Amino acid sequence: IRLGNEAGIDADPLKLFARMGGGEGARTRLVERALEIRRCGYATALVTNNVVEFRERWIDMIPTGELFDIIVDSSEVGLRKPDRRIFDLALERLGGIEPEQTVFLDDFGNNVEAARQIGIHGFLVTTDLSETLALLDQLQSEHAVDLHRVYVTGLSMGGFGSWALASYAPDRFAAIAPICGGGEKFWVRRLKETPVWAFHGAKDTVVPLRRSEELVETLKQQGGNVKLTVYPDATHDSWTATYDNPKLYEWLLEQKR
Repeated sequence: IRLGNEAGIDADPLKLFARMGGGEGARTRLVERALEIRRCGYATALVTNNVVEFRERWIDMIPTGELFDIIVDSSEVGLRKPDRRIFDLALERLGGIEPEQTVFLDDFGNNVEAARQIGIHGFLVTTDLSETLALLDQLQSEHAVDLHRVYVTGLSMGGFGSWALASYAPDRFAAIAPICGGGEKFWVRRLKETPVWAFHGAKDTVVPLRRSEELVETLKQQGGNVKLTVYPDATHDSWTATYDNPKLYEWLLEQKR
């Protein structure tokens, strides 16, 4: 910081790290989701790579007491991600939770991979979906769009994106049609009021059929308006038959928000 000041450069490490993460502070959407998870009764932990000098500053950036049951700080425990021992320690401090019962989010791929190697369900946090919604806002402002008939569909990774985007903003879409995708059961429950028609190939080895089945079953348990079409002989390409089917478009146009 001193050298930066002498050179006329803002070298505040916290600001630097925030910019590297895509913003000037905490990701508010993640904070909101963490609070929602905690309210649902799930145990939560923060596993952070840190240095002693920054602890008192970063800990004030987010309501840690409201968000997390425990904090595993590398500067205190002498371990750093992606060392698997720091994940083992977090599981132990959470009461001995099994890795397979745990979800881990991180914005660094090596940390996610290390967590997966011990059985934790690891997910890489990328760009906030609010940017995608901002693009949608722009398209709607520039074109004659029926705001009551905005739909989401996509295949493979786009199938995952369809589930994710609709779960992120369920009030924006009249219906979704995800193809050979998957997602998180916890968030999909937000689609209880959104019509869903999912598609998948029974012989898909890239994204197994169960990834769609588990989400559809979750919505059925919530009383959602959801159905799943399974192509018995299809592998990963379940989109050709889907997008060639006029009934899909007829169904979509029947849905209004």
